[in-house]
Amino acid sequence: ITIPVSLKYVDISYCENLKNVYISDIEAWCNLIDGYIYNPFHFEKDLYLNGSLLTDLIIPTGLKKIEHRAFENCPSIKSVFIPGTVTTIEEGAFGGCKNLETIVFEDGIEVIEKQAFSNCEKITSVTFPPSIKAIDRLAFAGCTNLKRVYYDASNMPWSFLSAELNGAERIQYTKNSDGKSYKITFINYAGTSVEIPADINGLPVVEIEENAL
Repeated sequence: ITIPVSLKYVDISYCENLKNVYISDIEAWCNLIDGYIYNPFHFEKDLYLNGSLLTDLIIPTGLKKIEHRAFENCPSIKSVFIPGTVTTIEEGAFGGCKNLETIVFEDGIEVIEKQAFSNCEKITSVTFPPSIKAIDRLAFAGCTNLKRVYYDASNMPWSFLSAELNGAERIQYTKNSDGKSYKITFINYAGTSVEIPADINGLPVVEIEENAL
């Protein structure tokens, strides 16, 4: 099926034999889809942008939210870039994207709703910027290979967030006063060893705060 930019409403449900979805504008798609109706990915359809299989999804700058289930069950997506203009990722937006491996959040994201990235089993690590204010406890439910979480606690400690991230190792950090380096403020790990990153977001890690471990 080809979705034109002019389309204002879509409710495509239970098309089991549908193979591919073709679009020409990511922003138009994000504004079109509302998860309270069905989208064409319900039965795992590949997404094509301007005729090319979309594997690396870049959300356009200017978009403020990603709608309910906008890309749910889309198997072609392997990476997602979320620009700083997006403040909210709504329920189920990327749930069931079974080949999604990499998520990049720019500073600006504030809310990640329930099941936004649920059952994305290839995600192994994720980094949250200081702008984050709320992560639903089920936002990453079923991400069984999520092993490490990085969190910039410059604005608030992790304890203010409700996320349950499948027991993933969590490394919490803040930027030093020079603005050119980071210090580790807390590490939550279940094993007998932990690996401290040499740098975060391109800036060196130069300090581990007392009682961080």
